[in-house]
Amino acid sequence: MLPPNQVGHFYFAERRTFLLGCNTALTGWLDYVLFPLLFLCLAVVVQALWLRAGRPGPAPKLWATAIAAALSVLFIWIEFRFALRITLGVFVAVGIYAFFLSRMTSNRATQ
Repeated sequence: MLPPNQVGHFYFAERRTFLLGCNTALTGWLDYVLFPLLFLCLAVVVQALWLRAGRPGPAPKLWATAIAAALSVLFIWIEFRFALRITLGVFVAVGIYAFFLSRMTSNRATQ
């Protein structure tokens, strides 16, 4: 029979290995949560840009949310093969939208 301190150390090592394995398994699935969350946040940014510009007309809330959902499904469907390229494209699209709104606001202010 082993002394009590060695038995306790053995069980601690098993628990630590189990927790490390669980952590690794969960880390692998973070992309499936964080990328859709990123696109949802960008949809909120689009709505905020529209509100800040004070543009009349329908709010972009519905189509921005639909695009965020579609991009999330697309990411999961293609299994993150082109994740970085698509993400950079979305950031560029939001930037172009912000530029478009600011240009339209400045044109309206000069008239």
